[in-house]
Amino acid sequence: MTATIIFCLCVMVITAFAALVYRHLWRRLSGLQVTPTGFGVFLPISLLAAAVVFHAPPTAKAAITVLSTATAIYWLDDVIGLSARIRMAISFATGTSICAILLSGDSHPFLLLAIFGRRQVV
Repeated sequence: MTATIIFCLCVMVITAFAALVYRHLWRRLSGLQVTPTGFGVFLPISLLAAAVVFHAPPTAKAAITVLSTATAIYWLDDVIGLSARIRMAISFATGTSICAILLSGDSHPFLLLAIFGRRQVV
């Protein structure tokens, strides 16, 4: 339980720090006082860093890596704009890859429980 709390706190601190840096750089480089876009790229990267530091299972690290890659590509959408077909293809490929990773590892009973829930046996 303590490791989980430390993990969550690390993710929150890393994300908060990255948000401040990103906002500062956005305003400095763009010169605009508009809301920065593209910050979502940092959450899966901070999750991956925390998963590595706290020795998460390989399937979790692989799933977060796929999510980080897709998020980095979506960041390009915020910067240069991608077509709807490309965004849909990225979403489909990401979901399929994460599902395949989780079903191939030891975590598939937990995934199935999360999807279908616990059934009451009468």
